[in-house]
Amino acid sequence: MKRFGFETKLEENLAMGLGASALTLHELVRAYTVFPTLGDRRDPYFVSEVRDRNGTVLEQTGAGALTEEVMDANTAYVMVELMHSVVSSGTATRALQLKKKVAGKTGTTNDYRDAWFVGYTPEIITAVWVGLDDFKGMGKGQYGGEVALPIWMDYMRPTLEKYPPSKYEEPKDIVKVRIDSKTGLLAPEGAE
Repeated sequence: MKRFGFETKLEENLAMGLGASALTLHELVRAYTVFPTLGDRRDPYFVSEVRDRNGTVLEQTGAGALTEEVMDANTAYVMVELMHSVVSSGTATRALQLKKKVAGKTGTTNDYRDAWFVGYTPEIITAVWVGLDDFKGMGKGQYGGEVALPIWMDYMRPTLEKYPPSKYEEPKDIVKVRIDSKTGLLAPEGAE
């Protein structure tokens, strides 16, 4: 977990794999940078540059520093493909309205206390969190795909015009096969 950039003390219990520990949005974004970079973690930054009214750059932030490889490129590529399916046929299908290939993950905590969406392309990653500072629930139905995703889309719509998504280069060791959804076994040749 430390390799992914989590600094918060994580609760060591059976629900840990489901994301039961509270994290900061900064930690979540830092961890998710491993996927669009196909294995390398990058430290996120919030403001890339500050300009005065004449357009003169007053301050500029470079891309976050890369760490050592956190995840094998093959595994990261598979994760990207899985998160593309969150958009194409999962909890973030609303993002199809952008008409760009994006990947991401929605999240909602117990009692609708937090809702979030982290989405990315090879060029940019952005996260949105919605919740109340007093840790109370927002009300039934306040899912990440319902409340955080629309905010993400409003921000990303013009951003994707400026930074259109490129295509991921598929690692050479990836093998794709068709699986029969009823049996879980390899699908016969020519099966639809």
